[in-house]
Amino acid sequence: MCGESDKSRLFKCNTCDIFLCDTDWELWHPHKSQLERKRKSKLKSNSKSREAAKHERIPFLEQARMEEEYKEWHEDDGEAHSEQHKNNLPSFWFGADLTNGSFHINSDLYGDIILSSAFQDREKQFPSLVSFIGNTGAGKSTLIKAIINYGISGSKHEADATGWARILTPIPGIKAFSARPTSSDVHLYHDTATIDTARPILFADSEGLLGGNQTPFAASIESIAGIARKMISWKGSTHKITRKYCVEHIYPRILYSFSEVLCYVIQQNPRVVESLVTQMIMWADKARNASLNQVTLPRVVLVLNNVTLSEKERESWEDGMSATQIVVERLKDCTNLSGELQEIADQWNRILDFDDQIHSVMDLFLRYFKSLSVVYMPPRGNIQQGAGFYRQVQQLRAKILGLSKEVGLERLHTFNQLNSRWLESFLNIGIEHFFTKFDEPFDFFQIARINRPLSKSIVGNATYLMAKMEETESNQKELDKRCHRLFVSYRVIMTLERMSGSSIKGVLEGTTFAEHFQSAHKEFHTSARCWFKKNRRRCRNTREGHTRGHLDYRGEPIASGEYETDYEEQQSVDFKKGIIQDSRNWISLLEEPSLEKDKSIVERHLKVLKREREFWKQTFSNIICFCCLVEPPDFSLECGHAICCSCVKMLGHKLPQDPVYTLDLCPLCSEGDQTQQPFAQIQLKPEKAGVRVLAIDGGGVRGVISARILQLLEEEIGLDLPLFHFFDVIVGTSSGGIISLAMGANLWSAARCIDAFKRLSKNSFKQLAFSKIPVLGYFLSLGRDSYYDASAIEEALQDTFAPTDTEPRFLFSEPYKGARDNLGSETTMRDLKVGVTTVNVINNHTTLMTNYNRKIQNEGKLTINIFDLPH
Repeated sequence: MCGESDKSRLFKCNTCDIFLCDTDWELWHPHKSQLERKRKSKLKSNSKSREAAKHERIPFLEQARMEEEYKEWHEDDGEAHSEQHKNNLPSFWFGADLTNGSFHINSDLYGDIILSSAFQDREKQFPSLVSFIGNTGAGKSTLIKAIINYGISGSKHEADATGWARILTPIPGIKAFSARPTSSDVHLYHDTATIDTARPILFADSEGLLGGNQTPFAASIESIAGIARKMISWKGSTHKITRKYCVEHIYPRILYSFSEVLCYVIQQNPRVVESLVTQMIMWADKARNASLNQVTLPRVVLVLNNVTLSEKERESWEDGMSATQIVVERLKDCTNLSGELQEIADQWNRILDFDDQIHSVMDLFLRYFKSLSVVYMPPRGNIQQGAGFYRQVQQLRAKILGLSKEVGLERLHTFNQLNSRWLESFLNIGIEHFFTKFDEPFDFFQIARINRPLSKSIVGNATYLMAKMEETESNQKELDKRCHRLFVSYRVIMTLERMSGSSIKGVLEGTTFAEHFQSAHKEFHTSARCWFKKNRRRCRNTREGHTRGHLDYRGEPIASGEYETDYEEQQSVDFKKGIIQDSRNWISLLEEPSLEKDKSIVERHLKVLKREREFWKQTFSNIICFCCLVEPPDFSLECGHAICCSCVKMLGHKLPQDPVYTLDLCPLCSEGDQTQQPFAQIQLKPEKAGVRVLAIDGGGVRGVISARILQLLEEEIGLDLPLFHFFDVIVGTSSGGIISLAMGANLWSAARCIDAFKRLSKNSFKQLAFSKIPVLGYFLSLGRDSYYDASAIEEALQDTFAPTDTEPRFLFSEPYKGARDNLGSETTMRDLKVGVTTVNVINNHTTLMTNYNRKIQNEGKLTINIFDLPH
């Protein structure tokens, strides 16, 4: 009826089923009559909204999107539906392979999504994970698709002629197979409208609950072999891996631990909302011991999807605030818990204080979640209801964005935000953890500590050691006493190494060093774990991670209550006094006449270290030398402890063939057989010798030229020694990095490096799976900078560098005393440093991955990357 050709200026009337421009809208007779009635009767607000809904404007492009959303796949569409799932393969995140009892993880997916963001400063970008769960056929995939597509307005991402962004979205199910799961495993998508912001929203679409062990439609046609980057064998439990077990036990632990918002989608009448929330509680209870130090509990959005209500009921439920209030009040009034819920409530009540006892379904719900919101989604059977669905999708989207912002502010106030780079590390480590250590909780605090940057000061090192000691010491006062002894001894040995025995007394008589350790004491207690203890079970949560009360090391609840500590400011003052008191004992020793005072000091220090022998036996670090607490370690001993060059000189015995030193025992745990000395033989670099550096550039397969040049150099030297013996540092880029590892870490000769490089090159350059398929190849190319399949080179590298019984790999340092190099000669440990340059694609920083540590200096955008040991 309207002659307007610009579709962006057309609107569809949901009642008249006609498209009109803005000018013709009011001239259309039914609309004109409606306006006349409004003016004459001055309708009340409620009647006005109902009258307006009869002739609602829907933009033409939004209508096109709605029609695509409402499209229902039928049994006859099976071939097209299968093709859609194939195109959706790149969204696979993680899942189970039931044929061999293993799990697959697409560890590159998150990084690819973040790389597609135009937001520049990754350190200030904090993604939010929103997970959709629910029963099979509830409509999770349809809702995610709708939310993403309705957020396209204003997006800078490329769109097609209908306004759709060219992005991956979930595939809705086939109507005839509503009882069969559609999506398999867990897929990850991004919200186009927020991906370029500081708070991008990521959507996880989980395989449906109550699907039993049926094979999802997607799983029957998907092949994730070319998508997944990592395969992990199931090591978490003796339980047999089935699809039902994964969906009901394993996936909840991952999604509950990492999701900021959980959307629970159901297709049941809200009159039975109590039973619906019961299912949600049962789902969360499977994950109640999944993690420690979870700084915020998930917010829940209960989505009543595709539910038919009367017009009067719909008025109440379409208002999100009204619907939420109705549900919350009913849950508070529901005190007659079902059998399963009552059993769970009884378990909680046995450990909760009287004031915290669970009396209603809502009380129990808030033990697992931060809040509850309700959004009603009407059926999509006709045009008017379709318009209502569009409004409710907007409401659901706004609710998710609002809750995500709320979580972001909460994390900001507790200084626990996870930026793009950190979240990638937590997700990759966490997902693998749940597949390999199912019965152990994932400790966010522990992982953050392992990934901490290298310390710049004695204060940071002392704080680090106190945190390690806290893991095995539950008495605050006893911990302070042990630290007094160690810190003073460390200060003495530090002064001896830098000055002389005569200077130590002056240092100990001052108070500056004691003030440094006092600062460490304060810093430690700001992030210490909770000190609550009950029946020898100590809480393992920190102040910020105390969202679920007191939890033990297994993640099981001990009691309710807030973070507990006896720490007060005065304790740090007393700690300083204790340091000074222990210093006086050392001063007495220094005042005694002795011809070998330095030797007496070293022996006294060794005695102090050996008093903590049991602690050292279960404590290791690649970050700090625990013999001095100053330098990063250079050598790893056979027992697993690491020691720096300075401590080798002080604590070892110098041999005639300078500069070679021996250690009779490990200075920390005393491991070593004194009948077969030495425990370790270490070669240091001569003091006046320069640093011998070998830098190997890249070049792809042409990197073999570098290896050939090194082989010629090795032959020219003519001492029948591998070339690595003549360098202190070997660093490489790209293919040069591979040669660096082969020569510096594996201790291979140049000839062997060439042979290995040829085999590796042959197996590394394979095109990405499905890259030649027109549509799928396009989606796979999004966010990727490589033409070849990265998994091929990963597998080739693993095959090349995998340890064997005859050739163990010692990446942190050279082999221990008694090992033999690849020419059969017995070796002595020496300080050979190996590094490989790369780029962190999340923050675009140059990264040097090394087998050594060093003190941090001003390195600009260069990151030295080596992780600490977990214990």
